[in-house]
Amino acid sequence: MRAAVPLLALVSLAFAPAPWPKVPRDDLAKMQGEWKRVSASVGGVPVFLNEKQNDTVIAGRNFRQASGATGAWTIALSGGKPGRIYFEAPGASKFHHLHGIYKLEGDTLTLCTVITPGRPRPDSFDDSRPGVWLEVFQRRKR
Repeated sequence: MRAAVPLLALVSLAFAPAPWPKVPRDDLAKMQGEWKRVSASVGGVPVFLNEKQNDTVIAGRNFRQASGATGAWTIALSGGKPGRIYFEAPGASKFHHLHGIYKLEGDTLTLCTVITPGRPRPDSFDDSRPGVWLEVFQRRKR
């Protein structure tokens, strides 16, 4: 009987779910501030936006263009390599949810998101696939 208890505990751990990836708590803090989009492409094709569309502010969990054209998107991060990011627009329908990946390297923020509903989250920063939006931002210096 005594041997059965540790054996039972060991067997129950074998079926326990894997832990969730750790959320990079400090990444959201590091993203705070004003950013300038320096490049953007969809499906491998460069997208040229006017100057106001390139200015972006991240404040708390809000991500918004300085032009205010799209309102503030709420962002959430989750762990993994690369990090995962999720966007939700105010009054969100299925067309206002975006998911993707990000990397933050010093003053450079790279986002790769899927803009076509129903497509899987990208697993690399390859924007050659249809419906994949790749953006690179540089932190604005004060």
